[in-house]
Amino acid sequence: MRAVPRPARIQTSARTRTALRPAGAKLLVCALVLAGGWMRPALSRAQDFREVSRSVGIDHVCYDPNRVCGGAAFFDYDGDGWEDLYVTGGLRPDKLYRNKGDGTFRDATAEAGLAILGEVTTVGVTAGDVDNDGDQDLFVTTAEEHGNYLFRNNGDGTFTDVSEEAGITGDDWSAAVALGDIDRDGWLDIYVANYALYDGLPYDEHLTGGIPNQLYRNNGDGTFSEVAESLGLDNSDGLTLGLVFGDLNRDQLVDLYVANDFGQIFLPNGLYLNERGVFKEVAEASGTDADINGMGVAIGDYDEDGDFDLFVSNIDRNRLYENVSDNPLRFEDVAIARAVADSLATSWGAAFLDYDNDTYLDLMVANGRVLPSYNLADPKRALRLIQPHENRLYRGSAGGVLTDMSRAAGVGDSTRGRGLAYADYDHDGDLDVFVAIVTKRENTSAHSLLYRNEVGDRKNWLKVELEGSESNRDAVGSTVELVAGERRWLRQLVGGSSYVSRSTNVVHFGLGERAVADSLIVYWPSGSREAFGSVAANQTVRIVEGRSGPTAVVPGAATQGTAETPE
Repeated sequence: MRAVPRPARIQTSARTRTALRPAGAKLLVCALVLAGGWMRPALSRAQDFREVSRSVGIDHVCYDPNRVCGGAAFFDYDGDGWEDLYVTGGLRPDKLYRNKGDGTFRDATAEAGLAILGEVTTVGVTAGDVDNDGDQDLFVTTAEEHGNYLFRNNGDGTFTDVSEEAGITGDDWSAAVALGDIDRDGWLDIYVANYALYDGLPYDEHLTGGIPNQLYRNNGDGTFSEVAESLGLDNSDGLTLGLVFGDLNRDQLVDLYVANDFGQIFLPNGLYLNERGVFKEVAEASGTDADINGMGVAIGDYDEDGDFDLFVSNIDRNRLYENVSDNPLRFEDVAIARAVADSLATSWGAAFLDYDNDTYLDLMVANGRVLPSYNLADPKRALRLIQPHENRLYRGSAGGVLTDMSRAAGVGDSTRGRGLAYADYDHDGDLDVFVAIVTKRENTSAHSLLYRNEVGDRKNWLKVELEGSESNRDAVGSTVELVAGERRWLRQLVGGSSYVSRSTNVVHFGLGERAVADSLIVYWPSGSREAFGSVAANQTVRIVEGRSGPTAVVPGAATQGTAETPE
């Protein structure tokens, strides 16, 4: 196990801006009054979510003067069938919260062998079965000079740091991390997003470029080889914060999209298409090369047209890239048309999910101010300063229409949101959401948010657990298609997205009033396809690649799989 000496902390300051001119201040107040905006009273209705973090045993906040930490991962680390939660703490200790199966959690960090990160400045996290042994391993990214950590799950509720022997190198400022099988060999590879190079403080006034990203190819023997540059995936000079491994053109090969900060100065966002293990950069050609302050990424077929769209969060106007062509791959930014641009906010974590089980994908976004000051001579930026950055929940409906329900649904918190992850942690059939909160100094009153879903279980649903045999054990990279009547819904299983976070590996569908799904089709990352007949609603089913049709899973039952480890 590595020693973890604590180097001197890099205390970076906020992005310094100039002072507000009086005329600008008057303009802003008028704009707020006219727009209504955050001065409007809350709508009077029963709320869809209830914030329960401290009442269920989760007392967490991420402390980071740079305000970039806040990773969260839902995963079942002990195989008991209940989703646990790992959260990064920045300069505070990380926490592993074990789901007790009764709606509450307890701190299991020390007993799991993860307390060594109490002296490490952590940022992001993901989880997945990288050694194909049937349990969930953990990868944590760090800032400063700590290096990143790969923890092998020992299968007994504990973890072992195997970073050095596995070949996890580098001591850069890292952010997001995601898993995906780039070469279809049945083993999950690891992509690490690295952030900023600078030669003085404050760092944002002394930026010299980005740090090349890393791709660790899984050798299948417990070790990894770093191959990002050789595959053209190092995103050299980019300051990457968010990413997603996902099959964007429906060819069952894992592609990569990266969201870069300071894209207007250094490198815009990048899109790398997987052409059987060789990657081609197509961001400009596809219309997704935004030169923005990219933060997080969400993937989903929100408009139900049979392909995958991308939402990219930003310090300014967000992007919603609607997929309009798979060959060649091309997107159009419809964020303004769909009213999800949120131009006065600073957005971070994001996810497409059907929170109310009405069959339509919704979009949730974690918002949170970066800095205490902006260039206030610019009225637009000054308005951002004084307007609370409330989290957003956009409810989906037919035709891809998205309606802001943030306050009415009870998620319009205006503290500094960062990572966002979801799971059905209480097994009631609907998706609950965790939003990590960051503070710039020690703050005992601030805390991260666990939103328990209060309405989704009023409608029908179906959850699907996947296990690969030819594919990686977790089946990360799979697409599941559900058919009911004339409609088809797509969901994709990804190994990390949002902002420095990872949601559940259980694929979730809202079925509305439908009691039966006519069929399920699984497109496995190995390249195979399997179709199955009707499946009743309101249950969790498990599908093992090439072995069986959907079989019912008892909620909370042990989730250890049966597939053999690929040779």
